[in-house]
Amino acid sequence: MAPVLAIASHIPTSGIGLFGVRVEDPAEFRPALEQALAHPGPALVDVVTDPNVLAMPPRATVGQTAGFALAMTKLAFTGRMDDAMDTVAANWRELL
Repeated sequence: MAPVLAIASHIPTSGIGLFGVRVEDPAEFRPALEQALAHPGPALVDVVTDPNVLAMPPRATVGQTAGFALAMTKLAFTGRMDDAMDTVAANWRELL
């Protein structure tokens, strides 16, 4: 099993021979990944994502769609309507 390596964001990775880069803008992802792959040693690419955007397959099945609807309904009925709306809004933005 490979060792698990956790590095706090405030620790300079170059001081331990590790290339590290944080990606917050999708346009920065490819250059960051190319830099990490070009580094002769270990590299860490920290990618910040929107926690409300769902990882969706190219084609959703009826079961997956029903599961999503059920999850959003449960959020709404448990008083977490704001979370449901954030999730729907974040995914709607990704479709446009």
